[in-house]
Amino acid sequence: MRRLLGRILPRSNCIFVCLIVPVLALMLQENTLAQPSAINQNAPYYDYAAHYVGKIALGVSNQGTIGGYRGPIDTGAYYGYYPPAGCEYPKRSSLTLLNGIELWVGAVTGADTNVSGWTAWNLEDEFSPDAFPHGAMLHRSINRSPGAKPDDAISEDDWIAEYTDTLKGVKPWIDFYTAKFPHRPMNIKVTEESFAWSYQYAEDFVLFRFTIRNIGHRLLKQMYVGFNMSPRVQYIHGGSTDDEVCGFLREYLPPSFDSRCLLSDTLDLAWMSDNDGDPLNGQWQTVPVPRGDYYERSNRNLVGATILSSKYLQTEFGSSDAHLSFNWYTFWGSSDPIDSIDFGPRLIGENRKFANGHFGLPDGDRNMYYLMQNGEIDYPSVYTATVSQYDLVWQYPDQRIAPLIADGQWLSCLLSVGPFDLYPGEEIDIPYAIVAGENFHVYPNNGDNLPYNPQQWMQNVDFSDLAKNALWAQWVYDNPGVDTDGDGYRGEYHICVTDSVLIGGNWTVAKADTTYYRGDGIPDWKGAQAPPAPKVWVEPLLNGVRIRWNGSRSEAEKDPFLQAVDFEGYHVYLGRDNREASLQLIGQYDRQNYDKHVFIPIPNDSGLWTTSWEVQNIPFTLEELRCLYGFSCYDSSFDPETFTITNTYRFPNFPDSIFYFTKHDFNSHRLGIDTDIHKVYPDARDPSQVHPDSLTPDDYTADSLLKFYEYELVIPNLLPSVSYYASVTAYDFGSPPSGLQALETSKMADIKTVYPYINPGDEDESNRKVYIYPNPYRIDAGYRADGLESRGRDEDFVDRVRQIHFNNLPHKCTIRIFTLDGDLIREIDHDKSPDDPTAHHDTFSLINRNGMLIVTGLYYWTVESPDSKVQMGKLVVIM
Repeated sequence: MRRLLGRILPRSNCIFVCLIVPVLALMLQENTLAQPSAINQNAPYYDYAAHYVGKIALGVSNQGTIGGYRGPIDTGAYYGYYPPAGCEYPKRSSLTLLNGIELWVGAVTGADTNVSGWTAWNLEDEFSPDAFPHGAMLHRSINRSPGAKPDDAISEDDWIAEYTDTLKGVKPWIDFYTAKFPHRPMNIKVTEESFAWSYQYAEDFVLFRFTIRNIGHRLLKQMYVGFNMSPRVQYIHGGSTDDEVCGFLREYLPPSFDSRCLLSDTLDLAWMSDNDGDPLNGQWQTVPVPRGDYYERSNRNLVGATILSSKYLQTEFGSSDAHLSFNWYTFWGSSDPIDSIDFGPRLIGENRKFANGHFGLPDGDRNMYYLMQNGEIDYPSVYTATVSQYDLVWQYPDQRIAPLIADGQWLSCLLSVGPFDLYPGEEIDIPYAIVAGENFHVYPNNGDNLPYNPQQWMQNVDFSDLAKNALWAQWVYDNPGVDTDGDGYRGEYHICVTDSVLIGGNWTVAKADTTYYRGDGIPDWKGAQAPPAPKVWVEPLLNGVRIRWNGSRSEAEKDPFLQAVDFEGYHVYLGRDNREASLQLIGQYDRQNYDKHVFIPIPNDSGLWTTSWEVQNIPFTLEELRCLYGFSCYDSSFDPETFTITNTYRFPNFPDSIFYFTKHDFNSHRLGIDTDIHKVYPDARDPSQVHPDSLTPDDYTADSLLKFYEYELVIPNLLPSVSYYASVTAYDFGSPPSGLQALETSKMADIKTVYPYINPGDEDESNRKVYIYPNPYRIDAGYRADGLESRGRDEDFVDRVRQIHFNNLPHKCTIRIFTLDGDLIREIDHDKSPDDPTAHHDTFSLINRNGMLIVTGLYYWTVESPDSKVQMGKLVVIM
């Protein structure tokens, strides 16, 4: 804090800073050590958490700050891991990216211009949570992790915070430029939700949804929302400091994924990095393991931030034509211009000055608001020293400080969106992402190009990883090619012609791919997904079960991210209870396909070559490989499995093209041969090989599903008349080039219960003889220990999980249990669909209709079907 205040205060105030810093530090320490038992029930409950499930570890709070610049912390909710400086990437590397991010919300209220937000120079909390326990942050997760609630979770690690600007602050002790008045609330409430995943495609970003609601009685006119970001890109234990640079990446070329049509990826991404990545000859030499001319812990990475879809931002009552602004500024304050590095780019004609007559630090609400609404997209800071005095767009920077800024400085970047008119009771969602990228710096000497050769510096850095991760963030927020609201619009796409033929002197399209690169504008908040789950039926057999499923959707629908059908196979599971851990894999089918490993020679600084093998494509089918590398597409002599890492394939006439192939999965594709799974209709036509208009009713099942995609697995030798749980999942092949692992549908989503028959009975269920078991029921028989009752309910009291089983029941009937005196002790209404695998089975819990456990005795039971047929039997209970 001493260093921070020393920079943002005039140096003449150093004595004052040195006097107040110990007091402030003591205050922060006291608040940090506060325990729940000592919480002031009337004071705001400041809380702090951290995302750490992915590769990026990022701090969040309930006071409008992300990462650092946090105020008092009462308890913290980061469960034992606290990222240095609020943001660490990669996790547990001690490489930091951010000092902190502040939420600013500004609007015109009456005749005033107000901004609510925490600023480093203001030292005043303008956003505050409620008192404990209502102010505490909420944790949710799609996983059943400790302390997390799965209800309504979006990611593996959701954090939810609520705070308002309604508390009137006290004018701070330090009024740096006599321009900041005491806080004037606009009466807004912010619900901040942040989402993180551990999947490889999503581990490099954290998504945010800021819901801003007008809880006052006045119109918030011309409202802007901004994120004031302060980078800190270094090794926390010794990297060089105060040498950050930043810029705005409108689009990235070449594109991150699909280079066939040379289309760029639109990103609208603010980026921040170190000026050189702290190479070996930098200011610090504390890590003994070098990597080329970089240390093992040189911070070669960068961080980006984007407002995910500003063009689609909507209020409850309509849309708004919002625009983005990107501004950066440095803020070393001093009354002496020679000793001041207080600067920010300005368009020609924009002459408004801030603190001490400079263009940098936007002190005060009006200056903060001015910067948020100006509509500028500033040039990268590395260009500051080369902006000409004859430039037609930008003002000429002070040449005494321009080289210092271009070579890297302590700076802040402000990304803003607006305007919106927010009426009382109205709210707006602002989607925001923090994205990290690796290996931005690839040339250790690139820093020598600054400050006077920024074009070469920009050519020598690599945005590819950041751009790829930013695209994934956009796609998770709004899935491309997905019609979320059902209005027929699936988003923006391009058509890439991959083949054409000459017909009648004109080139005619022979093959083209339609690729969606943007969603429909309606947020999805969903990551890459497994193929749709198949429709599953389970049928009891004599001492066995038949599991049948239809994958018409599983095998035909495109993945919205790959824009291709990525179905790989099915997994069949069976278990004795409905816990996921109890389900065992008993059958598998997967398509025959192969990964192609490409030889990549890599030169190093010593003049020698190292080698690497990369999988650069999605899996190839056998036919595709034969078409590419065999004599023809029908060359049965070409076997990809003969080419291994020690026996490679060399492409004819291209000696530097060296490959080998591996099975992508098990290739258990020969039905009935290397898998026990069979086609239900082995002679059904493959719909992908015929025109859709030529399909006939014979191609469909009675359930209107395509016969070609229907499978079954018969499981024999099961224990009769005990419960089994069956599940069939579909999974994809992932995306090896982008590091996306194979994804599988949930085992629990459509789990089925089935009881194998002792005997199948008569097809006419009214003639089936009902039987019960165990009979007699003995309390000392050890049914629970043998797994015959209460499976999956180990925590329940033993007298609440006892079971008498009724089998061979009509699918609709009434079960009654009586004492010998004819007193009714329990009535069970059994009413199930005939297709339900439990249609002919039910249980009696030995609990009477008064909720009490029955006693030792002889009972009798009846089963009455709708046609008034009644079956009767005896039951002996020995308690």
